[in-house]
Amino acid sequence: MAKRIYTIVGAVALMIMIYFIITPQTIASRPLVLIVTILYAIVIACIHGVLAHSLSVKQKGNLIFYPVFMGILFGIFSFIYIYVLLPLILPNFM
Repeated sequence: MAKRIYTIVGAVALMIMIYFIITPQTIASRPLVLIVTILYAIVIACIHGVLAHSLSVKQKGNLIFYPVFMGILFGIFSFIYIYVLLPLILPNFM
């Protein structure tokens, strides 16, 4: 049930974020950055929730791979945010 909730919330947040990125003239740039940042954080949290609830507690306790994988995943999402999303929102960012 939790995986389903995380999936639905993540999909809705992703759709709203894409709408704001496609039509940036609907809102000023400063609030746009804040809104997209919060929505992106929600999407990342939902991905983490889906991955965390797909493993049992025993599996997470025995795996060293899980925390390493989550760290790598968050690093990848950080680079996507910095090098893809921010230049789309703020044209003079880089």
